[in-house]
Amino acid sequence: MGISGLIRNAARDPKQCARGRRNAQHLATAPPALNPTQGRVQVEVFTAATVPAYGNGGRIIYLTDTEVIQVDTGAGWLSFQSS
Repeated sequence: MGISGLIRNAARDPKQCARGRRNAQHLATAPPALNPTQGRVQVEVFTAATVPAYGNGGRIIYLTDTEVIQVDTGAGWLSFQSS
């Protein structure tokens, strides 16, 4: 195969053509997937007597009577005193 055949084959290879390079660049610079919790967190409100059972990891609740924020770890509630 002569040099012209190599050039034609390179042009057919998607990694070598301009469109392939452009697509690879778009994929490399694409924004990260949207995170539904980024910038927006839903906090449920309860009292100390009505705290739900744990088991939903990542769930955040606020106890109005004690002013405590609790995060469900999946194995229990982790408490943070609000300031």
